[in-house]
Amino acid sequence: MSGFGIIDIHFPIQMVMAHQDHDQNEPFSSRNNIDVVFTVQEGKAKPFKYVASVTVRSENQDEEPSAQGVNVPYRIAFQCVVKLEYDGERKKNTKALEKSARTTSIQVAIGAIRERMASLTARAPWGVISLGILEDDIIRRN
Repeated sequence: MSGFGIIDIHFPIQMVMAHQDHDQNEPFSSRNNIDVVFTVQEGKAKPFKYVASVTVRSENQDEEPSAQGVNVPYRIAFQCVVKLEYDGERKKNTKALEKSARTTSIQVAIGAIRERMASLTARAPWGVISLGILEDDIIRRN
């Protein structure tokens, strides 16, 4: 069976900075900005290639959390680039194929960011944090 295959996953940006003034006895809310860029690298020959770049970063990167009135343990920034190839038959509806490639690559990138974030914070001072489940509208609007 032919279909999508992952060519490469890499992280041009991966940053976790602990906030010294975080109060672990108080609840925190993790508000993150999520930017998704999807491009198509089309070729006439198989396999067809697709690239997605997903960036997750803390809100207001330039301000200290305490100045914003929030209690967050870390400032984070991750960018994950996923390259897919499709070796199946080209569908008549290329928009449907692009939509499928986009959804697949974004989900792969978000899963990779979730795993990397948990790994990098595992030995950090405030413990493990993970990217939560994303609302479907975030994926659809990007």
